Amino acid sequence: MSSNLDFVFNFFSRPNWLLSAGHCIPQTPSGYSIYGTNDIKSSTGRRGMLKQFIVHPDYNPTNFDKDLSLIKPQYNMQISAASTPIC
Repeated sequence: MSSNLDFVFNFFSRPNWLLSAGHCIPQTPSGYSIYGTNDIKSSTGRRGMLKQFIVHPDYNPTNFDKDLSLIKPQYNMQISAASTPIC
């Protein structure tokens, strides 16, 4: 798990869960997600504070097996034409 993280790409599977890689998760749940844009410098993206990080229980940092994590935002992400769930 990461100890010094600037940004990570994630996908939102539902308004209340993001899917990311386990190796990208910080050791303490903090930070925010920018969504609704593919340019982090854009003023059109929305920002959502993050509340909980769950790394796959069988994640193996040596070979990256099961390199998945779920991230729960503090509030549901807003669905719009620019930000829709992947499934």
